[in-house]
Amino acid sequence: MRIKEINKWIDEGGSLPQDLTQEEEEHLTKLGWSVKGALHHNGQKWYEWNYLHGMKHGVNKSWDKDGNLTEDEEYFYGNRIK
Repeated sequence: MRIKEINKWIDEGGSLPQDLTQEEEEHLTKLGWSVKGALHHNGQKWYEWNYLHGMKHGVNKSWDKDGNLTEDEEYFYGNRIK
């Protein structure tokens, strides 16, 4: 498990590894992490937002229906920093 990277995300924000293992996801969930996402009607990813203790945390992204990135925002415990 990549504890160092997970702890850095909790302490500093930024991006989580894209290839989280089930064990890492379970560990993050126990620490208060959740991720919300949705798809456009055509199946393209619409948004993916990370939360820590119910607040947006880390990099949160949105895409248009053609798969183009439209938002790339960074939050730290609910505060937008980028």
